[in-house]
Amino acid sequence: MKKILILLLVLVCLPLASAKTYHMALLTVSEETANYTGGIADVYLEVKPGSGRIFIDSFPLSKLDTQIMTRFSNEIACDFLQDDCSKTDFFYTIRANSAIVGGPSAGAPMTVLTVAALMDLSLDQSVVMTGTINSGGLLGSVGGVKEKIQAAQGYGLKTVLIPKWSLTDNQTNESMNYSNFNISVVEISTLDQALYYFTGQNFSKPDRDIEIPRFYSDVMKSIAQQLCSRTVEINNSLSPSLKVVNNSNYNSSVFYFNKSKTAMADSDYYSTASFCFSANLRLRTLSLQNKTDEQLLEIKKKIQEAIDSTNERLDEDFTLKTISDLEAFMVVKERLGEAQDFLNGINDSNISYSDIAYAHERYYSAASWSAFYRVGGKEFELDQENLKQGCLNKLSEAEERLNYVRLYLPEFMLEETQTELQHAYKDLDNQNYALCMFMASKAKAEANSLMTLMAIKTEDDLKLMLKEKFGSIKQIILREQDKGIFPILGYSYYEYAQNLVEDQPYSALTFTEYSLELSNLDIYFPKKTSFTFPTIQPVFISIFLSGLFIGLFIGIFMRKKRERKIRRRPAKRSK
Repeated sequence: MKKILILLLVLVCLPLASAKTYHMALLTVSEETANYTGGIADVYLEVKPGSGRIFIDSFPLSKLDTQIMTRFSNEIACDFLQDDCSKTDFFYTIRANSAIVGGPSAGAPMTVLTVAALMDLSLDQSVVMTGTINSGGLLGSVGGVKEKIQAAQGYGLKTVLIPKWSLTDNQTNESMNYSNFNISVVEISTLDQALYYFTGQNFSKPDRDIEIPRFYSDVMKSIAQQLCSRTVEINNSLSPSLKVVNNSNYNSSVFYFNKSKTAMADSDYYSTASFCFSANLRLRTLSLQNKTDEQLLEIKKKIQEAIDSTNERLDEDFTLKTISDLEAFMVVKERLGEAQDFLNGINDSNISYSDIAYAHERYYSAASWSAFYRVGGKEFELDQENLKQGCLNKLSEAEERLNYVRLYLPEFMLEETQTELQHAYKDLDNQNYALCMFMASKAKAEANSLMTLMAIKTEDDLKLMLKEKFGSIKQIILREQDKGIFPILGYSYYEYAQNLVEDQPYSALTFTEYSLELSNLDIYFPKKTSFTFPTIQPVFISIFLSGLFIGLFIGIFMRKKRERKIRRRPAKRSK
């Protein structure tokens, strides 16, 4: 019996004894004085079977953005491994000498730590890194790099990894000569590169072409043809007097229409549609110049009726089941909202041709995107509660990134990002959770664009950086396709950004960041399943197996005992 009790104790305690703690050093920067000072913190991670909870124990206290960053890093790591982390609990412990732990620059190392823990990989403790982490595992720029390198050198570390596009010197904002440091400084741009330096394992995937689904090509080509036919129609309706060679609107419309022809020839259908929309906007503005105020107000009234009717139909008929449904709903709602904003600025004493033209063409664009509804795909749990949680997660990420950018840029440069974020909060209050996710994603993308631009010195540098980002987006889309998902918006913005690089590289950056934020929306939602077995903790399995083993043992023991008793009984004699 004593042996049985010992065996039971071992079986019960085995899951607890098997827990392992993973560690890495973090680079920090103190902001307590005018002069930045680099430092080192320690972060530990323990993973246990559970229900997807994330616990953060920080001393000293961490800022809210650090907590948000930790949760986002966790999501990126799980998505990178295509691992269902809903059955795992994560325990992060941060210990630092600074007064307070804050900022998103630990995002990349925290992601590396999480991947290592999930895969049970050993981390090279002589390597340290800094960098934000963005959707798809792309590293983002950080500040205080010089001070962090000095801190790593002072602690005797051998290698420090920094994002390739970073603010290098807080005082001069100039590039540094890394040979001045007695430590190896390596510039990297992706999560798989960081993992190689920490673990020695190659996580890069073989390059292959994106397979564009037939449904996407057919629908987007149809949208492009509709918008470009509209270009021809509006152009033909213009009087010759409006088609003046030195008219900026008309010249611009010709420029964009010609670009649409090139894009169509390359089968870049989203770019084709976007260029024709730009042409239509300018031609529509010209077409309204001969209208009276009464006619313009009547046009405004008809556009308003069309917006109201479409919104009503969306709210009644759109049942979201797939990521494609969600994307179609997002983009239609966003375009209707933009059209409404321009209409709201028009009154009897302020009638703007361009505002009415934009509202008119934006509504038409919105209506055309509804064709992507019900194109099929993998189904997810896209109920109101999950959409609300996705909205809140995206808002948190956008706030964290905006707060970080505020450390380096004046408020007037953040107005557009703040406006997008305000729209997202308004959508949250109105329970428009899908649109909230979209607007928060755009706000975060625009903050990421500003962070990138802080590290860019020339337009040539920007184009090189865009090329690297395109490579990362491609890998994200390929990974999504492996999961049975084609990110409609992510791919569309990716294609459009590539068409903008030469003529409008700064606009290309914005659409690149949109693509990064919108290419893997599935990480925010649970997959739809017909039945899910309940999660059973290993400790309970051990107890069950132990009880079963003991029960069987006792049963066998009692049976043997009865058999021995029977054999010992004297045989009855017959009379």
